[in-house]
Amino acid sequence: MKATKGVLLSVYGAYSEANFDEYERLLMDEGYVVAQASVRGSRAKGWPWYRAGRGVSKPVGISDYLACAAYVRHELHLPKTFAYGQSAGGLIAAAALNENPQLFDAAILDYPFLDALGISLDSLLPLTSLEYPEWGYPDRPAELQALQAYSPYQNIKAQAYPPILMLGGLYDLQTPYWQIMKAAARYRALQTNDAPVLLHLGRNYHPGNIPYRTRIREMTYQYLFLEYVLSHQQ
Repeated sequence: MKATKGVLLSVYGAYSEANFDEYERLLMDEGYVVAQASVRGSRAKGWPWYRAGRGVSKPVGISDYLACAAYVRHELHLPKTFAYGQSAGGLIAAAALNENPQLFDAAILDYPFLDALGISLDSLLPLTSLEYPEWGYPDRPAELQALQAYSPYQNIKAQAYPPILMLGGLYDLQTPYWQIMKAAARYRALQTNDAPVLLHLGRNYHPGNIPYRTRIREMTYQYLFLEYVLSHQQ
C-alpha cells in the first residue's frame, strides 16, 4: 500500500457538480487522496444550495472552499494540500489562493476563469451576457462591487503564493487563453518567493472538446507537477 502523499482538493462551484475522472483515479493509484469540495454555487445539495452561491453571493462559495481547505490542512493532518479548479472551479480556487495562499502547498488552475470582471464588462465576447446570472450583472452596483472583490485576476497581490500550474487552450472561447496568460504574468510579477508559476497553452478548445490523447497528456503534466512539488518540499 502506497503512503499518502497529500490531498487534491477539487472544486467547481457552478452550474452542476463535477464528477471524478481518469486523472483523479491515476492520482489515487499513485498515493494521493482526491476530495471534492461541494461549495455553495454547485447543485451538490439541490437548487437552494446552488442559488446561494450565484451572482452577488458568489463569494460564499470561495469562503466555503477556504473552510474545506482549512479543515483538510488542520484537522486531517495529511502531508500536503493541493488546490485544484477547472473552468469555473478555477475561479474559486484562484480566489481562495488570493485570500489565503498559506493553506495550499500548490495549485493547479485547469483552463480557469480568472478575469470574471473584465469579461463581464465586455458584452461583445461570446457567452458574456448568458453568464450574467452566474457571476453578476456589472450594471448593478452591488453585483459589480462583488465582482471587483472576488475576480481573481484583479485581486492578485504581492504575497507568497505556492507553486502554480496553469493550463489553457488557444481556441477556448469559454475561458480565453489571454486572461490566463495575463494572470500568469501578474502572479510572476507579484510573487514574493521563488515558487514557480508555470503555464501550458495547447492548440485546444475547452475541456470536453479536447481529443482524448491530448487531454491525457495534459493530465500527465499535472501529475508530474505535483510530483515536482513534493520532491522540492521535502
